[in-house]
Amino acid sequence: DDVFDLLPLFDVFCLSSKYEGFPISLVEAMATGLACVATAVGGIPEIIDREEVAGTFRRVRQHLGGVQLEERLDLA
Repeated sequence: DDVFDLLPLFDVFCLSSKYEGFPISLVEAMATGLACVATAVGGIPEIIDREEVAGTFRRVRQHLGGVQLEERLDLA
C-alpha cells in the first residue's frame, strides 16, 4: 500500500529475473521517475525502450570520460 511513499527514497530500482511476466513493480518504479535497471526477459522489453536506454548510457559514458558502456552491454 505504501509503495509510492517508499520508492522515491531510492536512487535506482533493479529487477533481475530469469523469468518474468509483466512486472507491475517495474511499472510502479518507472512511474515515480526512478532510474530502472532490469533484465530483458518476459514482458520487460515491452516496458523499457532499448533506444532510450542506449541514449542514457551514451550520456553516462560521456560523463565518465569515454568508458565504452554500450559495447560492454551490447547497446551499440
